[in-house]
Amino acid sequence: MQERIFKKFFDVAEIGNLSKEEYAKYFESEKVYYDNDGAIRTAEAKGRAEGRAEGLAEGEKRKALEVARTLKSMGMSTEDIAKATQLSWTDINAL
Repeated sequence: MQERIFKKFFDVAEIGNLSKEEYAKYFESEKVYYDNDGAIRTAEAKGRAEGRAEGLAEGEKRKALEVARTLKSMGMSTEDIAKATQLSWTDINAL
């Protein structure tokens, strides 16, 4: 724990000894780092949201196919099954 505190202290001291040009470069590199970090975090969050939505859509389709299979076994027409489940005729006929 103490070692981390001293490292932070020395890092701050080093930054304090930089020239104006070096400090500007350091500050710009930090800005680029945090901009990139933010972009990566945003992309990861978007990817997770898309994955959840895709998983939900697949789950909903599975349920609709189960219902369609039941309705088909009861003799309901493909047209009526398509209206009730929002599935395509191709999906229903494949059952």
